[in-house]
Amino acid sequence: MTDAETNLLREYLTNADVPYPGCGYNLRGLPGAQCPECGDEIKLQIGLAEPRLAANIAGLIGLAAGGGFNGLLLIYIFIERVFLSAFIGSDLTFLRINVGGFCVEGFALFLWLRYWRHIRRQPSEQRWLLVGSCWLLTLANIVVFTVCTQ
Repeated sequence: MTDAETNLLREYLTNADVPYPGCGYNLRGLPGAQCPECGDEIKLQIGLAEPRLAANIAGLIGLAAGGGFNGLLLIYIFIERVFLSAFIGSDLTFLRINVGGFCVEGFALFLWLRYWRHIRRQPSEQRWLLVGSCWLLTLANIVVFTVCTQ
């Protein structure tokens, strides 16, 4: 951060009670550009008053729902096998479908989180199209599970 930015930050925080987002420390009268509590560098910047996060969160929920569906069923198979010693041949298809679904949904979730900021910067129509894709992936996951495990 430049000296001018540090001076602006210091001037702003002279009489303002502002908690640091990282640790909650009150930055009033900050002497430099680092949080005295946690040592993180503080950066003066302009941000959105209301970040556009609805689409990002909706996509995250869609992918987490699909991954959670398969994850819970995998836990069920584990409990059934380990504690009840009940594992029959048809359970192998059940296991494959859920491991596959869990891996696909998990990878999609990883990509969603990895490109979170990039997604947030997209135009509204594109963001909601991506959200629809997340929910369609979860729907496809449930349809494949239903069809293949009958």
